[in-house]
Amino acid sequence: MASPDGSVWWFANLPRADEPTAADLAATSGSQWRQRLLEVFAGDRSPAVPLIRATPPDSTWFPLHDMRAPKRWHRGRVVLIGDAAHVSSPSSGQGASMAFEDAVQLARCLRDRDDPPAAFHAYQRLRAERVSKVLAGARQVNRSKAATGMSRVLRDVTFPLFMRKFSTPEAFAWLYDHRIDFHRPTDDQPATVSGPPRYR
Repeated sequence: MASPDGSVWWFANLPRADEPTAADLAATSGSQWRQRLLEVFAGDRSPAVPLIRATPPDSTWFPLHDMRAPKRWHRGRVVLIGDAAHVSSPSSGQGASMAFEDAVQLARCLRDRDDPPAAFHAYQRLRAERVSKVLAGARQVNRSKAATGMSRVLRDVTFPLFMRKFSTPEAFAWLYDHRIDFHRPTDDQPATVSGPPRYR
């Protein structure tokens, strides 16, 4: 992604069984991260290697986290929205959008209920299913991006066919055409128009 100052922002998914510790991160230099990425993407049929080579080795490198949403997004008069309630990896491409959706649903609930905790409870109920599906979709994308060996070869061969067949506006309507009817009273129903697929 090109930033306003002309630099490029990017991230990569590296397969790893466990999360690196703070000591692991402190012991790994930028040059080491860069070299590891060059090795991982050496056989990749994408502009990954030139992009990594063009990145200064002293750049800041850090892991991304995909965290499960807490069971409760509110306590008393305090409520979480956006990434504070349901952080996802950039693979979802929905970070800002989800925060805006949260704000609209929260505003509806506060409008329709005098008691803030009751409004927060309704807001979480209205958001929980969609948030869960977007996070599941991001995890599915992460797994495909982190493919290795024969899985990567298979992914690279089938991806163009998959995109031609399934990358249609209808296939992604559940994600990109999500609408919230702000004027509809909140009765703990989503008030949306779209039918997302179910991720397992």
